[in-house]
Amino acid sequence: NDKGKYREVMVEADSIDNILEKHGIKEVDLLSVTSNGSEDEILKGIERMHSAVKYISIVGSPENFKTIFKYGYKRVSDDDRGALYQHENVQ
Repeated sequence: NDKGKYREVMVEADSIDNILEKHGIKEVDLLSVTSNGSEDEILKGIERMHSAVKYISIVGSPENFKTIFKYGYKRVSDDDRGALYQHENVQ
């Protein structure tokens, strides 16, 4: 157990939806997600804006982030760390 080797730090967080809306961002070419297990929770934060995100690069196994398929993304390529997903609206 490594728990004693680390300390817990509380930080403020916000959804990607809120961040994009706050800054008036209407379109995102690429969203890269590396989070060591919180991928699905992060992806749930683009519920309103998912169609504005063309591609998502995500590290990890798709079993950990099924939300990506609910939002209309398909897997288009792989590398040694993860995969690239394309939204269905991208031509």
